[in-house]
Amino acid sequence: MSAAKGPSSRRNAGRGGSRPAGRPASSPGSAGRSGGRPSWGTREQTPGVRTTGPKAAAFPRNRALRILGGLLVFTSGFAVAAVLVVAGQQVTPPYYAAIVVGVAGLAVAGVAMARGLPPMPETPIWSRDTLGLLSSAAGLRPLPVIVTLYLLTLLGVLGNQVYPLVFGVG
Repeated sequence: MSAAKGPSSRRNAGRGGSRPAGRPASSPGSAGRSGGRPSWGTREQTPGVRTTGPKAAAFPRNRALRILGGLLVFTSGFAVAAVLVVAGQQVTPPYYAAIVVGVAGLAVAGVAMARGLPPMPETPIWSRDTLGLLSSAAGLRPLPVIVTLYLLTLLGVLGNQVYPLVFGVG
């Protein structure tokens, strides 16, 4: 390193000293960043948390409640059916009723997702981003909603799929 150039000549030294075209030379603290940390967007955010997708304010509250309600009924119906399978009550009227309730909840969520504006985010419905967006738009705290839906889904899968396979039930 020559004394005439100083420390700024060490930019991108690991890639032959070149940087992509159109990128300005960066220095600590430039462009609102400190220490060269990448910026994940222009929105206000908690340090260390990357937010994606549309803002929660753009999503209607009543539509978000219908979608979340449908998902809750769907997961609850299949979780109840799973408990009935483990209790040895499969192929009984309560088991079929729980399955029908679960399918009805899925239909409610599907219709609410398909109708209305703005369009649903491109991320999957079960992703943390989409569930967080829906719960924020509905005025609910995202973490309890996400944990509840994930736990009910896990219970439904374990009781309806895994338990019968492992123990030869049904």
